Amino acid sequence: MTIQRLTVGIGVALAMCSAVRAQQSTAPSGSILASVKPHRGSSGSSMSMTPGRFTAQGISAYNLIQTAYDLHPGQLAGLPKWANSDTFDIVAKEEGPLLARPQPSPEHFRTFLRSLLADRFQLKAHYEKRQVSGYELKVAPKGPKLEKETADDQRRAGAGPRKGGVYTMGILAGTLSHIMDAIVVDRTMLPGNYYVRLRWTGDDGAPRNIGVPSAEMPDESDGRSIFDALKEDLGLSLEGHTHVPLDVLVIDQVSRPSEN
Repeated sequence: MTIQRLTVGIGVALAMCSAVRAQQSTAPSGSILASVKPHRGSSGSSMSMTPGRFTAQGISAYNLIQTAYDLHPGQLAGLPKWANSDTFDIVAKEEGPLLARPQPSPEHFRTFLRSLLADRFQLKAHYEKRQVSGYELKVAPKGPKLEKETADDQRRAGAGPRKGGVYTMGILAGTLSHIMDAIVVDRTMLPGNYYVRLRWTGDDGAPRNIGVPSAEMPDESDGRSIFDALKEDLGLSLEGHTHVPLDVLVIDQVSRPSEN
């Protein structure tokens, strides 16, 4: 498991409200031995984890906390300035037998990071329900244009051309949260899994997509915004300037780790 370009966020997109509540898990079995040193180089940020071993380069406490609790920036409050500006190089080992799986699961990875933060950064935090500015994902006035995944589709998974990525509306909202760099809450009331193929033009003019294979992406953008693409392709609307109740992780204490 390798994670880079952390300003984009971790690649596993979860429905934001339910994901925060799901983070209440126990620490990994065995203790963690960690070396934490200030980052001296100019290279970018990266994190990786293999069974029993975690390494990070040029990583901030903010990046660690955001990844460990699968948070959008709007779900984190109370961090001191150094937690964003100071970066560290970390090598940590989890004592005990290696995991049976070839790679740790995303939840084990997050649990490992939470233990590391509590031990070396003295992190203490609590959740509060707050009103956060963001977007609501709703069904457009003309109705949805979504194809629902069926049991037969699941049995034939991988056969034939791809219809698109398979998403619940909650997970699609979580994916849009990372893309928009703002909270997106599912208000569609559409249950189940749906095929999503969405193409639009990013702020930099480059083509962007959700659920479209790279071989099918055009070389040139179509000029549509993500708002227009959602309405035209999926029959969904993204409505902003709203305040939604959300679980926010409030930092009570976090300390610079001592070098060792």
